[in-house]
Parts: sequence; structure tokens; C-alpha cells
Amino acid sequence: MGVKVKYQGREFDVDGYVDPHPGKNGNDKVHVIERCGRCGGPGQFVAYIPVNGGVCFECNGQGRVHRYPRVSKLRRDAKVKALLAQYGEQLRAEENAAREVEIAKRAAQELAAAHEDAIEEAARRAQMNNEPAGQPGDKVADLVGLVEVAKSIEVAGRYGRPEWKRFVVIKLESGQVVKSFGSAKGLWEIHRGDKVRIVKANVKKLDEYQGQVQAVLSHVKADVLEAAPEEGAA
Repeated sequence: MGVKVKYQGREFDVDGYVDPHPGKNGNDKVHVIERCGRCGGPGQFVAYIPVNGGVCFECNGQGRVHRYPRVSKLRRDAKVKALLAQYGEQLRAEENAAREVEIAKRAAQELAAAHEDAIEEAARRAQMNNEPAGQPGDKVADLVGLVEVAKSIEVAGRYGRPEWKRFVVIKLESGQVVKSFGSAKGLWEIHRGDKVRIVKANVKKLDEYQGQVQAVLSHVKADVLEAAPEEGAA
């Protein structure tokens, strides 16, 4: 005769269940001898022979353990075992199908996110002015822009002595970008958020960062036209 078994939130009709302890009360306890789950049965760990002869402390060297579970638990275990014997293949197929659906869903989400990122990146690049502010060897002057990056960086100098240099990135009013890395006095006098005028500079080379062409300047002389507001200022 079949029995109904609840498993993972569902109810199944199980035909192959056999009561392991017919006539007993569910709260009764029975004596069960099982193979030791710690040592697997030998009762000893060869690698630990120098320590008390390698005897397994779980089974005291017997390879078997004695348990006294309730009949209700043993019946439940038997029902689940019978259920898996009858429906195991079906459940595995359902789990695999659900996993494939989840994988496909995640892949679709990642693809959609990548598509959105690509659109945003294309829009960002479309707004860029990638016409260089000058070619290598050119002398440039009277360039006005906003300081986007201004930070001091410690580098190894002559004879291993530390030196400090200034790294500055300026976005010009034209949308072009210039940057400089050095110790020129003009670089130390400007800060992030300042509106500045590059009085004169030399174009050392052209560089690119995240799709934006940048003219690398040297021998920079710059004036601050409008200082960035101090933090906390109204």
C-alpha cells in the first residue's frame, strides 16, 4: 500500500515504502549499529599512529558506533529513501531544468546589462572631443579649462631618494583633454575644481585614456582664473 510523503514542500505518493519497525511507537528508541562516519570503519588513522596508536576517538577503535534514534526518524528516513528510489530521476531532471532556466535568466540579465553599458559607453564617447589640443612638438598657449584631477605622487628620484611630482588632468572648454606629470611650479599651484588658463606649454606626446585622446604637456605655466570653492563653503 502506498503512503503520502512530504518532501521539499511537495507531497508524493510513494509505493515502495516498508515500515522498518512495524508495531513500534514513533517515540520508541531502537539500538542501531552503524559504520563509524569519522574513520569509515577501520577504527584507526594510520597517519596518526604515533598519537595513541591512531585510534579513532569517535568509535574507540571499534569501527562501529552505537546509536539510539527514535522510530519516527527511522521511518522518515525510510520514506525519503523510498521516495528517491521512485522519483529520484524525475527530481534530478526537474532540478537540472530549473538550473538551466536560472543560468539562462542570469545570462540574459548579464547580456542586457552589457548592452546598456555599451550604449552608455557609446554615448559617452560620442560626446568626447578627440581632436588633440596639439601635436607632439607643438607649443600651445591660452588654453582655458577645468581641473578634473590634481594629485601629488611620490616617485623614486636620483640615488633612490623619494621625490614628489604633480599629476594634473584638465578638460578644456573645447572638450579636449590635456594632462601633465612633473614638478613645474605651475602644477603645484592648481587644484581639482579650479578653472585655469594654461599660459604656455609644450606638447610632449599624445595619450589615450578610456577612449579619450589626451595631449601630454610639459613645461607648463598656468594661472588660476577661478579657484574651486572650499569644502563646506556655502
